[in-house]
Amino acid sequence: MVQGGATLVDVREYGEMPEMNAYPHLRIPLSVLQDKMNDIPEGDVVFLCQSGIRSLKALALFRQQYPVKNAYSLKGGVSAL
Repeated sequence: MVQGGATLVDVREYGEMPEMNAYPHLRIPLSVLQDKMNDIPEGDVVFLCQSGIRSLKALALFRQQYPVKNAYSLKGGVSAL
């Protein structure tokens, strides 16, 4: 969870650096997101990746399944934090 109650979802693959330890988050790689969407809690969702490209793809996938949820992609990825 991040400030404001949104769930932060890191869609980078395992082992990608830098590790994100400053914020509580879920790690669900984009490659398995379709199968793991039910693991994302209710409420607002913010997807992030290294640069913001994969998080936009994750957002599109998520909105196909949950069009009414508030979901966002972090522009600039991890480096924006």
